[in-house]
Amino acid sequence: LPPEYHDFFGTRSAISVAGERAPSGALSLTSLSVDSEALSLSGQLDLLPSGLPARFDLTAKLGLASGAPVLLPVSGGQTFVQKGTVSLAYDSATSDGWTLDARLAALAEPTAKVQSLRLAGSGRIGTADGTPTAGGTLTFTANGIEMTDPALASAVGPFVTGRTVFFWQKGKPLRLPALKLIGRDLSLSGLLTLDNLSGGIDVTADLDARAAALSNFAALAGQPLSGAAEGKVKGSMTLLTGAFDLETTLTGQDIKTGSAEADALLAGTSVIEASAKRDEAGLLLRSFHASAGSLDATASGRLSTGKNDLTAKITLPDLAVLGRGYRGALNATARVSDVEGAREISAEAVAKNLASGRAEIDRILAGESRITLLIDQRDGRTLLKSLDLATPQLSAKARGTPEGAAQRIALTARLANAALLAPGFAGPVTLAGTVTDTGKGYGLDLKGTGPGGTQAAVTGSVAADFASTDLKIAGTTETALANTFLSPRSVQGPLRFDLQMKGAPGLQALSGRITGTDLRLTAPTFGLVLQNIGLRADLSGGRVALALDGALKAGGTLALKGPVTLSAPYAADLTLSLDGAHLRDPELYDTRVSGALRIAGPMTGGAKISGALTLAETELRVPSTGLGGAAAIPDITHLHE
Repeated sequence: LPPEYHDFFGTRSAISVAGERAPSGALSLTSLSVDSEALSLSGQLDLLPSGLPARFDLTAKLGLASGAPVLLPVSGGQTFVQKGTVSLAYDSATSDGWTLDARLAALAEPTAKVQSLRLAGSGRIGTADGTPTAGGTLTFTANGIEMTDPALASAVGPFVTGRTVFFWQKGKPLRLPALKLIGRDLSLSGLLTLDNLSGGIDVTADLDARAAALSNFAALAGQPLSGAAEGKVKGSMTLLTGAFDLETTLTGQDIKTGSAEADALLAGTSVIEASAKRDEAGLLLRSFHASAGSLDATASGRLSTGKNDLTAKITLPDLAVLGRGYRGALNATARVSDVEGAREISAEAVAKNLASGRAEIDRILAGESRITLLIDQRDGRTLLKSLDLATPQLSAKARGTPEGAAQRIALTARLANAALLAPGFAGPVTLAGTVTDTGKGYGLDLKGTGPGGTQAAVTGSVAADFASTDLKIAGTTETALANTFLSPRSVQGPLRFDLQMKGAPGLQALSGRITGTDLRLTAPTFGLVLQNIGLRADLSGGRVALALDGALKAGGTLALKGPVTLSAPYAADLTLSLDGAHLRDPELYDTRVSGALRIAGPMTGGAKISGALTLAETELRVPSTGLGGAAAIPDITHLHE
């Protein structure tokens, strides 16, 4: 024996059995005993030819004399117990009643500890119409439960108690007509019958369950659950085959899941009702109905290999119940059916005056929105056959075509007016091209147009998990499209971009060049007009190297060069050069500036500005109102006077 079991068996262990079987089939065990250092068991048993016991008497004592925990010789993880007793008795010569009392103290195994366990019962054994019968009442208690997993500890709680009445008659099911289990904030009650125990184990149930505090299951579910739930299950099932015929109802009260939208929908009472049957022909969903707030969902049909036909409907007449600025009404239907050896999944949704709380999106969704989807599943492949989206402002279509092991999807989309998304960018936006699904990734060949003569082409590939890209992005646009965001400043002139994205999506993977010629920038607040601007921006490794030069309309030139990191804190090393730049404020000054300034450091704050500027003949004007302001003038050190 393994040395760890020495305390249980000790230096000497013995098993003794004495008995006989009569020609009539009666069995008599006159003596049964097991003795070891930690176990003492003795008993007697007499069975009648009918199989009913005439007498049994079993007593057992478990534990060490010292009271120390002992390791039990059982499979699985190491299981210790401090002490235990069993007493089971029946003698038909004196009574038809039987009794049971079994107790364990300080049970411990790797995943749990239980301070005390008890199973007690009593009942009667006899015959009814010449058929053996047995029945009684069993009670079960487990106190001081400590699970090593905190999530399980919260769900199970510190105690569980149970009670059931049972009745058995030979040739008939075992009935448990009054089953009841109680835990912390948990209860289960109802009736069970068990039949065909040597076959598939047929169970008939009529059970009610209640969880008064779903917060106990939050850690186990991995989300902040709260609220209460009640459930009812009625019907039959075969455990070994998985067949069932059940009706269920689940009722929730003020359930919260940590999602603001779901919590708003589940406020108050929510109900799910279902009636379903599963057998060798498949799953028959006779009915399914869910209601929560203003949500109403139904489903019915059959799921079976080659014979699927399931339909579902969802109605949500007022999305405002979800909060977060949602509004509008939604009606959707979906169907799963088998057609000519393929599974077809179709869906259609109609919405009116949808709103998401984001003004630019809401402008597109105003009015009636309609979407239809058709998917084909065949030979283990899922193929998009068609997708159509239409709102008063947006239309989009996708059509899928199988090409060997790949699928080619042709896309077209049109937004009537880009100003709906970005005020000031008036004009339509279009997209057309193909996306090829190879199974390992997606090949892109897309072209788009937009306001201001914007044109763009995207070609290349994207990994199936979007973890890597190999794309070329090229086109032209008009800088004036940004004027809405620059006001009161304005810019005009064409931009050309020729970029690549290779690697994990993000600025680090972006490289290439953006160029602009003959650009014009107007800053009326400062009385500046910069014209004939040339711009070159080279992107690589998450940085952009800028080179910009232009002529001031009032005279002189300006140039800006240097790199800028494209992530916070946007470290830069820029040089601003001025050559005879004519700067003028009619009420304050008129001068020409030459020189260079260096801007080095984070652009979000803390950058160092250094350099030297030379002012040519300068005219200062003192307004008749004075220089204004009552604040003290700080000390000023004049250099190179």
